[in-house]
Amino acid sequence: MKNKIILSFLWLLLGTISFYAQSVSNSTTVKNINSYNAGFRELNLNDNVRPLQIALVYPTSAKHPIARIGDSEYLVGENVIYDAKITDERYPLVIFSHGLNGSWDNHVWLAAALSKKGFIVAMPNHPGTTLQDMDPQVARDMLARPEDIHRTISYLLETKQFADHIDSDNISIIGHSYGGWTAVETIGGKSSAKVFNKECRKYPIMLACDVFNAQMKGLNENSEFLKLDKDMKDPRIKRAVILDVGFGRLFIPKSLSEIKIPVLVYSAGPFVERIPPKLETGYLIKYLPSKTTKHIVLNKATHYSFMAICKHNAIELFQKERPDQVPTCQFDTNEREGIHNQLIDQISTFLVNN
Repeated sequence: MKNKIILSFLWLLLGTISFYAQSVSNSTTVKNINSYNAGFRELNLNDNVRPLQIALVYPTSAKHPIARIGDSEYLVGENVIYDAKITDERYPLVIFSHGLNGSWDNHVWLAAALSKKGFIVAMPNHPGTTLQDMDPQVARDMLARPEDIHRTISYLLETKQFADHIDSDNISIIGHSYGGWTAVETIGGKSSAKVFNKECRKYPIMLACDVFNAQMKGLNENSEFLKLDKDMKDPRIKRAVILDVGFGRLFIPKSLSEIKIPVLVYSAGPFVERIPPKLETGYLIKYLPSKTTKHIVLNKATHYSFMAICKHNAIELFQKERPDQVPTCQFDTNEREGIHNQLIDQISTFLVNN
């Protein structure tokens, strides 16, 4: 009799543990272990606006064919399953916007990690400001970048093979540097050339000031390219993650204060003097609503820590071939993998719980 009582108690205890574990796992879709493989395909959006090359990284149960993407002589890439079938479920959609002179290749580490946790990630290359396509004349049309985001979302939601797998009520955006500015534009931030020129007179150290002035050089003050206060908000986007923003001081303060959705903002440490986080990210934090904004400072990170891990000889190669790019791999050589792991955990949790 005593043994039966003990056995019954053990079964009850196991049942309680099982129920508790099930409740915890059902409370969030982010898994502690990867539930999927990372599928990959390249899309080309050709419409009457401008052509877009889009990388799509998504959950798949397929195991082959394996391909390597984002790998270069400088940066480490990721293994993905090329052109694999998307697993038959609906997933949250994340749009990623890269920085100036960057590309989606720089951020496949994050896209692959998110896809393995059950997110579809779309990364458009922005014409005129992409590594493979730098064109100052095209870059003048700054608002074309947030428009690229609108078009990417619409294309995916209007194309049945993708729309059937997307939870259209669960769309987020992540942006790094200039991509951070792009992301804020899509959630309600409005920019002003007059505001920025005033800020640049106060803080000429900012690299963004030189970039902006070079892009807009020779334009009449009535140029359409300088009319940046247009409403580029996309109501389909429900939350945003901003990775060490660039061009932050372009924004009109009132427009930032009126943003209603949750925003996770990261700032790097003070390693890159001309992209000072206190002047760029600090400006966002000053005006974004405190109730819906979370700010995380990564003291060991540089502005470039949000890019892929550098290969062991990257700095030497940069010094020899592209000396202007040496900061891409300086300062955080032994920290970047740990920074990435932290970002993957925090960002995926934010995307699920907000």
